[in-house]
Amino acid sequence: MVNMSEPEAKEISEKEKEQKEEKERDSTKSPKKTPPGSAKGSSKGSARKLSSAKSGTITPKSPAPKLGRGTPQKGKKKEDSKAETPAPPDEEENTGPPENVVPIFLASKTQAIYHCVCDEDVTKENPFKIVTKEEILEDLHNRAAICDFHPMKDKIINYPGTELLLVYDFDFKYGQNFCIALTEEAKELLLNPPGQEGEEGEGGAQGEEEDTTVYKYVPPESKEWVSLGSQKEIKEESVTEMRRRVCFLKVHLHKSEPGGDHAPTKFSIAETQGERGALSKATEGGVSDKEASVSGGYYSSGKPGSGKEKRTLQSVKTHFYVGTEDGEIVYVDWMPQKDQDTGKIQTPKPDFYHTVHDGPLATVQRSPFFKDVVLCVGGWNFTIWKEGVIIDKNNPNAAEMAKLIDPTENAALKSGPILQSAPNPVRLTSGHWSPSRPGVFYISKVDGSVDVWDLLDKTHEPSITQSVSPVAITSIYPFPVSHKQHLLAVGDNAGTLHILEIPWSLRLSTPNELTGVANYIEREVKRRSFVVQRWDFRETEKREIEAEAKRKAGIAPNVILTDEEVEYRQKNEYQAYVEVETNFLRELGILKEDAEPLPET
Repeated sequence: MVNMSEPEAKEISEKEKEQKEEKERDSTKSPKKTPPGSAKGSSKGSARKLSSAKSGTITPKSPAPKLGRGTPQKGKKKEDSKAETPAPPDEEENTGPPENVVPIFLASKTQAIYHCVCDEDVTKENPFKIVTKEEILEDLHNRAAICDFHPMKDKIINYPGTELLLVYDFDFKYGQNFCIALTEEAKELLLNPPGQEGEEGEGGAQGEEEDTTVYKYVPPESKEWVSLGSQKEIKEESVTEMRRRVCFLKVHLHKSEPGGDHAPTKFSIAETQGERGALSKATEGGVSDKEASVSGGYYSSGKPGSGKEKRTLQSVKTHFYVGTEDGEIVYVDWMPQKDQDTGKIQTPKPDFYHTVHDGPLATVQRSPFFKDVVLCVGGWNFTIWKEGVIIDKNNPNAAEMAKLIDPTENAALKSGPILQSAPNPVRLTSGHWSPSRPGVFYISKVDGSVDVWDLLDKTHEPSITQSVSPVAITSIYPFPVSHKQHLLAVGDNAGTLHILEIPWSLRLSTPNELTGVANYIEREVKRRSFVVQRWDFRETEKREIEAEAKRKAGIAPNVILTDEEVEYRQKNEYQAYVEVETNFLRELGILKEDAEPLPET
């Protein structure tokens, strides 16, 4: 025995007490079913340790707790200690590796050979590595006694399988950095511990249970409505129609010749929303404008009645201009009429259409000062039209004059622009009338510039050309902010909005400018009428020259037959055709001749 001082003995006794308390806590967490008398033996053993500590002898320390087990901390709640999973008793008693599992130290070179480098190929979370038996035997043959598997060479040779399991011991639980399973049973035990198999089995058994409940559909039964006052709220919140619904009319843009319909892009109609001039004229008999507007384009003589009492507003203009993708200007009537061919009520065919633009129409706008003057912009030129300027349909040479105006069309009733610009080197994108000057309008182009045209100044070229943007301009809009300031908004293809101030010379109208523009339009209409008369005169003169030439050549002139003569000639031709047909059928034996009647006595 070794004699010890009192401080040392006290220190050793305190350590023994702490070990005892820790062992008691472990025993309370994982109670063991021990035979009777074992508890007494343990208490006696502890008593002996205490007595030996008091006498100054050093007793052997209890075995170290197994790696991976957490030591309970002081001050921890009882609920936390109860929640911890108790360790199986075998782990406390047996601290060594499982049966047929041998710890082994693998050097870094060996780890690199078998691709099981610590913390790279194998980690604490994924410690398993499968190594083939053939690889180990080849390594034993090459390195012999230097190989880390040499101490267990015989067991590896006698291993029944072809793959061995290496387990990375991160905490050096069994004294080495790896463990190797030398039997298939040990391999399965490490891969599938008993506790996990039981949990998985229970979970699988629960998952495999099928629900045998049979559900039967029970249709709901209708119940009697019980009013709780909600219908009043619904009635108050509901929207009721106070005026008649607006009926939309579909206008067909059929072409005169076969080939489909026109493809509209822009249109311009004389009446605009909010104008009540036509309604005031129609309701002079005493019906208010409000009542007339409710009737939706019709007016009645008093109270609302049947459709027979309603009459169409005669003062409303039903014709409008349409611009198409093919550069055509179409003039059509939207009022439905009865078709002479089919007998259906539908919109009539266009009165006329001209292909005067070499690109899609981008602008069709009426002048704010003259409602019957329309500005059209499309392609590389622009035109100005005067509504109502047509060729007289009573003129016998109307068809020939129409062909001279536009050889591509065949309609007898035609119209044309009073002003048509020369083709511009740059394509035009849009146009807009000036809101303050009757003879001024703006034209935008692809090169980013804006042309200002003044009809009283020049008609063959723009008065001003202003460069605005380096890219194509898409739209322009002049806006009068006040009497002293007018602005021009210009939008380009890059998404930039440019605001320009219009100078006073382009915003203030000159004295009698409205009258001057009206006189200019009237002169252009007369000029166009004179041109049509000259075409008529030239066509008549041409016919006379051709007839004189035929007379001199001895060719009989073309005789113009009357309607009665034409009808008589057609009747004779028909009778001749019937006789030829009868003879042909008789020769084929299809037509049987009737027996001649006997002479009367």
